[in-house]
Amino acid sequence: MFLNRLLYIVCLIAAGLFFVAYDGWISLYFMVFALGVPLLSLLYLFLSVSLMRIHAFAEASDVSSARLLIRIEKPALLTSLTIRIEVNDLMLDRKKTENYMVTDRDTYCPLGLGHCGTYTVRILKASLQDPFGLFSMRLRGDRETALTVRPQTSADQDIPSLQDLLPHAFRPKPDFSYSEIYEYRDYRPSDPIRSINWKLSQKRDSMIVREPQETAEKELRILLVLTSDGPANDRALAKLKGIQARMTEASRKYVLVCPSQKLVFPVASDDDLEKAMDGILRTKVTETDAPDKEDYFRVVTGGTER
Repeated sequence: MFLNRLLYIVCLIAAGLFFVAYDGWISLYFMVFALGVPLLSLLYLFLSVSLMRIHAFAEASDVSSARLLIRIEKPALLTSLTIRIEVNDLMLDRKKTENYMVTDRDTYCPLGLGHCGTYTVRILKASLQDPFGLFSMRLRGDRETALTVRPQTSADQDIPSLQDLLPHAFRPKPDFSYSEIYEYRDYRPSDPIRSINWKLSQKRDSMIVREPQETAEKELRILLVLTSDGPANDRALAKLKGIQARMTEASRKYVLVCPSQKLVFPVASDDDLEKAMDGILRTKVTETDAPDKEDYFRVVTGGTER
């Protein structure tokens, strides 16, 4: 805009010199034209801004396809629109700004997101310039929109088998009935005599009981480890979605713990996981001391998992 104004001043001085040096209608014409251009251009810009509206819509099917649709209502001819947007990553608390030139009624602006998450996209400035580039005014319209990019599901080879996923635990059978799994312990007065292992009791010089065990379902707790590394978080969330598919097959529920966001979700269905994903993707990840991983059956990270 500065160069356009400088060029206009040069043209205005030239028209003035021509008007002084040459006595004729043509010099008067050029002088009137030079003086009238900014007034007409400013009037046209004012009418355009009063009629035009700008709307923003964010859309994405995955990280690479995220884009912002800028839609102009009642666009004006021969004008140019420049916008500055701010993209705020709620999950990692990062911001970036981008400038775009809007050239059509519908203009798509790539957002260049690096990972999944919830983003707010805000139009910081929308400036409309007149046809000669001498003046600019701000447009009115929608200023902010939100966008959530969800992770994809990991390939089957990256997901543990159902047998590996389900934890196994054992508990004593209350009736001391037959079982192929036993555990040895000290004798108690309520134990039946037939449960005493006489040979082992003789060796230890104390009464030892062979207690039958039965399989018991153990609460499955999954620790989701998220960091400031966006792509690594994407891999962890993709693995989690794959694990959920396995859980759905077995009709099993689990508790999802996210220590870096101080979130805990009971998950019993795909809908529960989707609700948990909404909370995870919009909550800031903070550095925190990780809990003891031995307290969790499955630890999901962006690298290796156990």
